[in-house]
Amino acid sequence: MFFQRKPALTRPVTFFSSSHVANTSSELMIDLFSGRADGKHLVQRLFLNPSFAAKVIAVVEKNVGAYEARFGHIRVARGAAPTEGEHVVEPAVYCNHVESTFTESEFFLDCRTVLVMKGKTPETLARLMAVATPGAIPPLVAGIKAAITSAAAQRPFP
Repeated sequence: MFFQRKPALTRPVTFFSSSHVANTSSELMIDLFSGRADGKHLVQRLFLNPSFAAKVIAVVEKNVGAYEARFGHIRVARGAAPTEGEHVVEPAVYCNHVESTFTESEFFLDCRTVLVMKGKTPETLARLMAVATPGAIPPLVAGIKAAITSAAAQRPFP
């Protein structure tokens, strides 16, 4: 049987201003929120496993440190994730590969679903590129850290 893959699902770059992280014992769900002109909230949703989330934290915190060494302390955004109003949730992306970089005014997160098969070149199946002001990153990191701790506490085995 011949199997043909579809091109990777790549969305336009998304700006987010706030985030919310929830978890079970085996996965984290990260919602990245951005406002729309019609008053609705666009939600870009990522899923990742807790052990990979710890790697995401390491990558992002390294970039936060580099940012602060170059541009000074990040002023944390005060806005919370929207709880009221209509939400438009985009199809979720499972993330098992992340890259992060920054400019003086923006942080970039490139989240991908990468398929790795023995003897084959790794293949990106889905991709979500998100951009935020630096102040939106510390609350995202804090939310992921809290969810990792919560997920570990929910596991029935050590």
